Amino acid sequence: MSMPQVPQQLSASLWQRMLADSHEEIYVFSADDLSFVQISRGALDNLGYSQEEIRAYTAIDLKPEIGEAGFRDLIRPLVAGEQKLVTFDTVHQRKDGSQYPVEVRLQYLAETSSPLFVAMVLDLSERRRAEQAIRDSERRFRALVDQSPLSIQILAPDGHTRAVNPAYERLTGITFAGLANYNMLQDQQLIALGLMPYIRRGFAGEATKIPVRTYRNTDTPELDAPAQEFSVRAQIYPIKDERGVVQEVVLMHEDVTDKERAEAALLESEARLLEAQAIAHIGSWELDLASERLTWSDEIYRIFEFDPARQTPSIEAFFSRVHPDDRARVETAYAEFRAAHGPAVVEHRLLIDGRVKHVQQRCQTELDERDRPLRTVGTLQDVSERKQAEEAAREHAQQFLSLASLSPVGAFLTDPAGRCSYVNRRWCELSGLSEAAALGYGWVEAIHADDRDWVMAEWEQSVASGTPFRVECRYQRPGTHADDRQGVRWVLSQSVAQRDSQGQIQGFVGSVTEISLNKRIDIALRDLASAGSGAGFFDRVAESLATLFEAESVFVCRLAEEGCAETLASWGRAGPEHGHCDSLEGSPCLDCLHSGERLHLAQGVRTAYPMSRCALLTGGVTEGFIAAPMHDSSGQAMGIIAIADRHPLND
Repeated sequence: MSMPQVPQQLSASLWQRMLADSHEEIYVFSADDLSFVQISRGALDNLGYSQEEIRAYTAIDLKPEIGEAGFRDLIRPLVAGEQKLVTFDTVHQRKDGSQYPVEVRLQYLAETSSPLFVAMVLDLSERRRAEQAIRDSERRFRALVDQSPLSIQILAPDGHTRAVNPAYERLTGITFAGLANYNMLQDQQLIALGLMPYIRRGFAGEATKIPVRTYRNTDTPELDAPAQEFSVRAQIYPIKDERGVVQEVVLMHEDVTDKERAEAALLESEARLLEAQAIAHIGSWELDLASERLTWSDEIYRIFEFDPARQTPSIEAFFSRVHPDDRARVETAYAEFRAAHGPAVVEHRLLIDGRVKHVQQRCQTELDERDRPLRTVGTLQDVSERKQAEEAAREHAQQFLSLASLSPVGAFLTDPAGRCSYVNRRWCELSGLSEAAALGYGWVEAIHADDRDWVMAEWEQSVASGTPFRVECRYQRPGTHADDRQGVRWVLSQSVAQRDSQGQIQGFVGSVTEISLNKRIDIALRDLASAGSGAGFFDRVAESLATLFEAESVFVCRLAEEGCAETLASWGRAGPEHGHCDSLEGSPCLDCLHSGERLHLAQGVRTAYPMSRCALLTGGVTEGFIAAPMHDSSGQAMGIIAIADRHPLND
């Protein structure tokens, strides 16, 4: 693909209009600050930006993984005049954050008033999918060749052998290494046996049957093989690219020494080939443009669900199966293809007895030596399963988002590089950040400043290795202080990698669970353990319980004279002094002592005990209350621990 040059006879404004209307991805940007000067319609459509929006960005913004330094290194040879064209593969980032692979061809225009760069960009998404499909097809073909009971030899267009299967080595006694100096098109034994005309037709692109002959290894000295002879019937098949150019030639040998065994092997092979074709759901068709004669493969009949004995291949029969809503689009695509003779790809639906199938068609016209169209060949593949899988994937994604939106646990998704692509409502509640603020690496701002560096080190290690991530750290809500108990929450953050069928990481899915209560319990237990015994012990108990329950008041009392309790320790702004004796009459503490069990009133304690004279209830507005009895070694009640707060008190 050559870079565009502005024709001298075209005005600048006309060239700009032509560029703006182009459906190719073309970018013109300043060589000084890399800002965009002009972008084609095709580029804007693919990126999702308007022409006005894109002017706020630079060429680097579309490819963040390269960075400015890396991009400057790429363009340096152009600016220095060392190269006229720089080509490289990268990814472009759309407005919605999605990315797609591209090939960039970059040219430097120094002769303009302000030096410019012009980039032609090719979206590689379809090519990558096609390359993967080719690799999958080659893998299936290789497996089929290796497992075939027929002897198979695969040759290059120049006559040298590229591969043989195990059945070939068993039949001929010749290994692949033994064919290193062998060229089939120069084999004198094949010439003597009268087989070379058949073979040359195969290399010229015509599938040909080769009659039975007996072959002797010793008559071809180029072979490194044992003295062995075998009688075979062979068939030769050319493998062509989209343009009809022969890429490889497949030679299949049938051992006819034992005819019945050979026929059984042939039937088995044909069954396997038919099964492989049915599994792949790919049929082929050919249209002779001179006679308008159309032929279909067996798989075409199966996809269309026509009876070969009753249905003659025809354009009318084909369109009778095309979904009515797609018919006009398919007819237009075929008309454009017939006019241009270029390769074409179209996906559409078939409607058969009320059932819908999705198919993909590819076709190419072959030309003669005078560039006149001879015939059109094409393939038709049933892609219904792929469409169903894509729809299922969309449904699963929607189900995940629906469940995540209702989950009591924070949930998040990232791309393979660890950039956040989704957080649910609960995550936003825990962090105090909006979903928009969390995207990319914005989620890092939720982490307490003292924890941020080591948590990020753990996260980057997990992303690089694909291993599970699990840390306990603090989240700090925006606008709060680091020691603000309401603004800081302890959380358990976990994630695992999501992989495709080939084991490649597609992203990470994780959860964030609040564990603040557990951490407060740990702190309280540590404080109690360090308190030991003595006069300060009960003070530490009161303080630790206040920390654990985030309560305003905690009392530790022992029973004194009947109906009274003496305060041993207290914590809170309104607590009584040591030695003070309170009446227990009408109080929840007295009910707790009588029952011998813990009493918990999450809220409404003042309503339940309006006559209580307990200091915990009279010192201020109290809503929540928890009390537990203390017993001596004989099991007798000796005191009570009570906790109160003006807010509802969770257990």
